[in-house]
Amino acid sequence: MQRVTSTAISIDTSRPIRTVRVNHARLMSQAEFAAEISDCSRPNTRERGAAIRELSAAAGVPARTLRRWVQKYERGGLLELARAGRMDWRQRRVLISRAVDRLLVDQDVTPEAHERLAAKVNEKIATQWASGAPSWTAVRENMIPFLVRELRGRGCRLPINELRELCRLPRRTIEKARGYKAIATYHLDKQKSADIQTPRVRRDRSHLRPMEWIFGDVHHIDIAFRRDDGSLCTPKAVAWMDGATNRAFVTVFLMKKGEMIRREHVIESFVAMCTHPEWGVPENLYLDRGSEYGWTEFIEDLLYIKRAVQSLDGLLKVRDVTGGVQRSRAYNPQAKVIESLFSDLERGPFAMIAGHIGGNRMKKKTENQGREPQSYTGDFEAFRQDIADALAWYHEKPQGGHLGGQSPNERFRQYVEAGWHSTVLDADELAVAFMEKKSRRVEAGGVIQWNGNEYRADELIPLGGTGRVMVGHPLFGDRNRLLAFTEDDEPICLLEPVHALPFDDPRGAGEQARQAKVFRDYIRGHAHLFDRASVHGALKDVASLAMPSGATADGVATIHTGHEAAASLLRGRPEIPAPDAERQRREKERELRAKADKAYARSA
Repeated sequence: MQRVTSTAISIDTSRPIRTVRVNHARLMSQAEFAAEISDCSRPNTRERGAAIRELSAAAGVPARTLRRWVQKYERGGLLELARAGRMDWRQRRVLISRAVDRLLVDQDVTPEAHERLAAKVNEKIATQWASGAPSWTAVRENMIPFLVRELRGRGCRLPINELRELCRLPRRTIEKARGYKAIATYHLDKQKSADIQTPRVRRDRSHLRPMEWIFGDVHHIDIAFRRDDGSLCTPKAVAWMDGATNRAFVTVFLMKKGEMIRREHVIESFVAMCTHPEWGVPENLYLDRGSEYGWTEFIEDLLYIKRAVQSLDGLLKVRDVTGGVQRSRAYNPQAKVIESLFSDLERGPFAMIAGHIGGNRMKKKTENQGREPQSYTGDFEAFRQDIADALAWYHEKPQGGHLGGQSPNERFRQYVEAGWHSTVLDADELAVAFMEKKSRRVEAGGVIQWNGNEYRADELIPLGGTGRVMVGHPLFGDRNRLLAFTEDDEPICLLEPVHALPFDDPRGAGEQARQAKVFRDYIRGHAHLFDRASVHGALKDVASLAMPSGATADGVATIHTGHEAAASLLRGRPEIPAPDAERQRREKERELRAKADKAYARSA
């Protein structure tokens, strides 16, 4: 018998189409076998029987099965071989649960009412998930009272225990609405919602230059450290990350108990970065909305006037940079690139430092169980050095993403070799840029009050008791270096702390005389400005320029009718001469002399 390798299968469209569920691999094998036998023999012949027996032996399919396939194939083609599907396939056969559906049928509930109740049940299940039900079993238990009330309202009189069991919905019915749990996550767990629900847009940083975008943030290092007083803490870090190379610049601070990172710490770290030759001043900053970054209003102008000088073919080219400060959205840590830096550091080099607690100071995973964690054993200077070594380890480790398997140091060296260089700023100029300025009254001797302490300068002596100055207070470094400015922000002088001298120290009189001489010299040097007559003359000049208003009265109003007659007497009264002033003076003098004599007599 010749084996048929391919068969053209036709479908008789004149026959009604049945709903079928097709297993394609099984169906095609049956069609191939049936077509092979049908093409080589006719029905009810010896050839047909021989072909069926031969193929049965070769394929391992019972001859009776092959004969049935051939009969179906010759009767209706491919569709006849297909397994007939249920006429209600993909239609809901269970609306609520089998038990509840059967009960409603027994209660002669109409199909329309049955559908409405099923819709209410599904909506109630969705509400449970969307409102924060923790599990499908909790939803099932919460649905029992609802179903009991609904069935009681439709005439069900089963005992409560039996009805309760009947109202326990199957898990599949409840799990169908699990997708509504996303609503509960959004409303009840903003952190988780931000982690798993907020859409993200991938951003490429391969085109950035070093220091073009710098990401800044504050981090609590997961290493237990003991202060000098024995209290346990975790050191704090102000970190900056270069978006082009993933390099990290970290400044570590050991805070007192109850204190957190403030803006002066952030500014100190920022200034250290701006003065470092491998970093310099950034073009743009990406920061979060923490209060410690309230200092950025001081650097807006700084970033906009920055000039980056580059070498091109032996010439100097000045490029204006119009950078700025960008803030991340509140409560959106996933949008901050620098969070990946903290994760890499904590899971990598920081975990190799003694005292690492893995994010929970009371549940350290090694060295102890249920006890207070082992803390770092060295002093703070040694800790800073270990952090520096950890950063060096991080900078040498290859990274994925836009670095493409290079380490931060390798990528940075490529930019340096291509001609990149930093633009550093002077530390003292930055100290002036980040000063906190407030107005203060100048007291005698050029003294001003600041935070309960006194500062002075000879340049302020002429303003003593009469003038005010703007005092600039550094936010980092030596915070006792105060500067005095004019109201127009022009620098005047550096203020010095006032030191009290011992009572019997002769230097006190000399210092007082020196300061008094400074004041007298100022007065003598400006003596030509004192002209009292010019002030009096200016008074008359101003008065002479005064223009009369030209206003007139519109008649005389009467206050009271009873006053009018008395007022007429006053208007007609002749002028009375004033008493003799000399006579009054002599009488007053006699009275005073008499009182003095009486007082002397009483004392005698």
